[in-house]
Amino acid sequence: AHEDMAESLDDRECLGMFYAWLGWALCGREELKGAHKYLSKALKLGEAIENQNVIGYACAWLTWNCAALGLLDEAIVYAKRAQEMLAFCKSDKELFRFAIVGMGMAYWFRGEGTKAIEAGKMLLEYGQRESDLRCMTMGHWTIGNGYYAAGNFSSAIECHKRAIQAAPDPLFASGAKLLLGMTYIADGQLKKSENMFDEIMQYSENLGAEIVGSAGRFFHGIIMIIKGNLHQGVKIVEDLIRLWHESGSRYRYVTGEYMLGKLYLQMVQGAERKRLSFLVKNIGFLIKNVPFADKKAEAHFNIAIEVAEEIGAKGLLGQARLELGMLHLVKNRTDQARECITSAVQLFEACEAEVY
Repeated sequence: AHEDMAESLDDRECLGMFYAWLGWALCGREELKGAHKYLSKALKLGEAIENQNVIGYACAWLTWNCAALGLLDEAIVYAKRAQEMLAFCKSDKELFRFAIVGMGMAYWFRGEGTKAIEAGKMLLEYGQRESDLRCMTMGHWTIGNGYYAAGNFSSAIECHKRAIQAAPDPLFASGAKLLLGMTYIADGQLKKSENMFDEIMQYSENLGAEIVGSAGRFFHGIIMIIKGNLHQGVKIVEDLIRLWHESGSRYRYVTGEYMLGKLYLQMVQGAERKRLSFLVKNIGFLIKNVPFADKKAEAHFNIAIEVAEEIGAKGLLGQARLELGMLHLVKNRTDQARECITSAVQLFEACEAEVY
């Protein structure tokens, strides 16, 4: 609302920081394309006036923005450039935190868990030294994300619990709870995650924090599916996949396609079919989808594989290829199964994802 006023002022540093903060706010509302526009304007202006503060914040937040957009290599470049600006802004705790967390997130999305853990340890050590609770919170959750990338869910859960304990405000607590709930689901501990996403969705609805709210809604949909409410749960998941595809949130889009592929794979494997209550509750959905579950699972996995390969998300690419291999195995397509699983093994080895 105040963009015209900011542009009318004879203060280019102020305008650069205005663009940077506006871009960051749009990131929080998951308006990624608009965020990229303003953050790029901030960086260009910062370079023109040779202002390290504007350059540093623009690059730090472009790291987050590019990671969400699936521009993972660019995200790492911006993260390193933001760190270079720290030499000129040594006492700026916020810039340090944003730069290092963004770098850790980009490494997590690339599947490079060891590097994400290293970034998390930097944050944790800095936060403890400076008594900075936000930095400590993000240090714990960045380390947890590194463990998550490796498939070490028990260690990730402990880190995310510590992040919640350290969180100094609702936004940081919501982010940590989202990561903990997501990890509980991945680890098969459904009951512990059931109520976590309601609070996150309410917080987002009240204050406009879609960066956590939409993901919270997605995993709420996943829980509904796991509990047996297939029709409603799949609709929530499909709506969010469509939203992320349109907004350019490519990492979340890949995650959604992968998770939907897993649902249809479970139908092919025959999971839950013998429970009478499950059959009665979902008879319409099952009649429409079970005969085509093989093709639907393969289609979703192939989309996830294609986009994950494009953006360099090696961890998710390995998981999608592994699950596609399991689908081929169930359907006795042995050669295709071997090809997919071998490829997954190579990707996991490259990522040092030992559990997978």
